[in-house]
Amino acid sequence: MSAQVVQTGFAPSRFRPAWWLRNRHAQTLAGKYLRSSRGLPLERRKVDTPDGDVLDLDFAPEPALGTPLVVLLHGLEGSTQREYMSLMFRELFDSGLRGVGLNFRGCGGEPNRLPRAYHSGDTGDLAHVIARLRHSRPGRAIGAVGFSLGDGSSKV
Repeated sequence: MSAQVVQTGFAPSRFRPAWWLRNRHAQTLAGKYLRSSRGLPLERRKVDTPDGDVLDLDFAPEPALGTPLVVLLHGLEGSTQREYMSLMFRELFDSGLRGVGLNFRGCGGEPNRLPRAYHSGDTGDLAHVIARLRHSRPGRAIGAVGFSLGDGSSKV
């Protein structure tokens, strides 16, 4: 499978913390206690997997017809219902992007069909979801945003 690069006009900038939030622990606490929680209504859709299980996808409203999609991947033991995910759905919408939240197996609020759980190295479900999105929305740019599935000790 070959990767396709799509130019979207997005240009990331270097993170510069507020002068009063230089410490990573203070940033974590500020994010928890100082953010507003302006969520969006999400539309839940179930997607069957090739092995007979099911995944829950949550679609945010589409800001405009044909806008790019961003697949949101929650952290360990999270779900698309967590506050940090709600905030990301809102930020994407405000930026003209449509969020599609992937609840990993067993994280959508009900048990999955098979005795199989997700783990941080399993990318098959993500690949399946992206392939389905590409098929159902041809030509649409698709990106992804993920939250930590680890302990945060690794450095990039």
